Amino acid sequence: MKKILITGASGFIGRHLYQRLKKMGYDITGVSFEGGKIDQDEITALDITDQEAVEIFFNRRVFDTVFHLAAYLPSKSEEEYYNVRKGFLINGLGTYNLLMASRKQGVSKFIYSSSASVFNRLSHKISVKEKEIACCENVYGITKLAGENLCEFFRKKYGLKTVCLRYASVYGPGEKNQGVIQFFLKRALAGETLEVFLGGERTQDFIYVKDAAEANFRAALSQAEGVYNIGSGEETAVIDLARLIIKVCRSKSKIVKAPFLKEDKSRFFLDIARAKKDLNFFPGYSLAQGLKEYKNYLCKK
Repeated sequence: MKKILITGASGFIGRHLYQRLKKMGYDITGVSFEGGKIDQDEITALDITDQEAVEIFFNRRVFDTVFHLAAYLPSKSEEEYYNVRKGFLINGLGTYNLLMASRKQGVSKFIYSSSASVFNRLSHKISVKEKEIACCENVYGITKLAGENLCEFFRKKYGLKTVCLRYASVYGPGEKNQGVIQFFLKRALAGETLEVFLGGERTQDFIYVKDAAEANFRAALSQAEGVYNIGSGEETAVIDLARLIIKVCRSKSKIVKAPFLKEDKSRFFLDIARAKKDLNFFPGYSLAQGLKEYKNYLCKK
C-alpha cells in the first residue's frame, strides 16, 4: 500500500482515515464532491457520477489502494423520490465508475464503505452475521447493497480485490447527521432531559469513528476479500446509553420516558468475529471511552 485514494475524504469517516494514514507517512490523494482542505492538504473536487471525469482523474494519477467512502445519505427532510434518484446515482453509479477505473488501472485493493442498513433489524436475529440474508430497511440500505453487489461482481468477474465494510452506528467528531449519541450528549451537557421510549429496550451497536477508520486500514493490510461487519460486537440499550452519557458528562439531566413505539423493542448488534479473525480488527474504544472523547470534542467546539 503505497499510493492511496480516499473518496469522501472530507466526510465523516473519510477525514479520520485521511488523518490516520497521513500521520503514518502514506502518499494520499483525497477527493470529495466539493473539494476543500484537511489541515493544510488540498482535497480535490470530483463528481464520481461523471464517468468521464473519473477516467480523466485516474489517467493523471496512479493508485494501488482505493478507499471508497463517498456516499449519499439522504436527510429526513428530503423528498423520497429525490432520495432514491440521488442515492442510486452516487452510491450505485458512482461506485461503478470507481470500480471500472480501478480495474482498468490495476488497483491492488478496493475497500468499499457499506452499512448495517442492508439488514432489517426487525427481521433478523439479535446478533447478525455477514451471511444473513440482506433485507434493507430503507432506501439508503438498498443503494449500499447495490454497491456491495457491484464490488462482488468486479471481484469475481475481473479479479479486482474488494472488501465491503458494513458499519454499525458510527458516532464521533465530525458526524453531520445527528444521531442519538450526539443528541443525548448535547442535551446532557446543557442539563436538559433525555427522552427515551418507554422501557428503553431498543438496542443498537455503536462504533466510534476512529475505530471505523481503523477497520479500513486493517482491511487494506489484510489478504481478505468479501463482506465484513464492523461494529463493537455488543448491543447497548437506549436507556443504558442515556445513563452512561449522564455519567460521562457529570450531568444533572433526567431521563424521561416517552410513549412506546413498536420498533423500539428491537435488539440488534453485528457479529464481528470474522473481522477479528481475517482483518485483525478489534475495536480500540469502549463505548465509555468514545463518549468521553466525543464529549470533550463537543465542549471545545
